[in-house]
Amino acid sequence: MSGRQRQHRLPRPLTLGVLTESATDPMPDTGCQLWGRGVTTHGYGVVRYNGRNVRVARLVMAWSYGYELDEVPSHIVTRHLCPAGPDKRCVRPGHLLAGTVRQNTADAMADGTMPWTFVDGRCGAGHDVSDPEAVYMSSDGKRRCRECSLARQRKWQACKRHTEWLAAAITETEHGQLALVVPT
Repeated sequence: MSGRQRQHRLPRPLTLGVLTESATDPMPDTGCQLWGRGVTTHGYGVVRYNGRNVRVARLVMAWSYGYELDEVPSHIVTRHLCPAGPDKRCVRPGHLLAGTVRQNTADAMADGTMPWTFVDGRCGAGHDVSDPEAVYMSSDGKRRCRECSLARQRKWQACKRHTEWLAAAITETEHGQLALVVPT
């Protein structure tokens, strides 16, 4: 049979055992249980659960702590602590730990898996991002240099002040033309 073979559906209801045993390929050298089904564009395992696509590692992490997925606060992330280095497809409960974005960033810095934008502990502008305090997670889910973000905010505020000043300084003359009135 050529082409892609159809995968069988996972048994329902989904349980921790179903996810970690029947839908993974065990790796004898690392102990990782790699998700062998659908993945996101970033390489994380994904499954349909309660009518929506969710990351398998987050679901397994929640269940291994005794919680339902919706009970885990959105600011809690899944840290992959695999012995041979983090693997986004690993769903072994012992390799997944709940944590904060700051802890996850520190893990990525320690094992050298930070995104390419932070090469040799520096952002694209050259700021030192080796300290987890120098990095934050933006609303679009990307790691950002805090110093660059502050510089962008200062520049935007300056432009905004200039625009407000300019709008206040422009007046209409008696002939319907616009004129710039500079206060003395």
